[in-house]
Amino acid sequence: MIIRDPCNGCREGMLLFLHCLQGLILLGIGFFLFHITYLGALLALVFIVLLAISFVSIGLLLGSFFESFEGFQAVLSFFLFPLFFLSGALFPVEHLPSWLATMVRWNPVTYAVDGLRGSTVGVHAHSYLLSFTILFSFCAVMVSLGIWAFRRMK
Repeated sequence: MIIRDPCNGCREGMLLFLHCLQGLILLGIGFFLFHITYLGALLALVFIVLLAISFVSIGLLLGSFFESFEGFQAVLSFFLFPLFFLSGALFPVEHLPSWLATMVRWNPVTYAVDGLRGSTVGVHAHSYLLSFTILFSFCAVMVSLGIWAFRRMK
């Protein structure tokens, strides 16, 4: 299997660390160049960590079903790119057709992006509590499924 390694999860831990480090670097740039507040940076860090844990867990879940790295990459991209593109990170979602707006509302990454946007620039469509609750729930489900899938590998 492609995910299994001799140190039982250190690869996933490293991926999680790298995702969080990237977020910290961007927060640091935003903190010094765009004057993000301390509280905003801490709140953004919470959203970054939850999203990173979710994405690493999705990788664990999907990777446990594949023998080849190429197949894993194709399916992971097929799964993660729509989550990102339908999150509102690249375009405003107010003028979308109703069927697409429904997909955006059901996308948990939408709430991560909204929480990050609200904590860094002060503009958000949903409350922080709603964004945190949805993202935390998604993270808990993905971690549970990732652990289950990783353990079922032989």
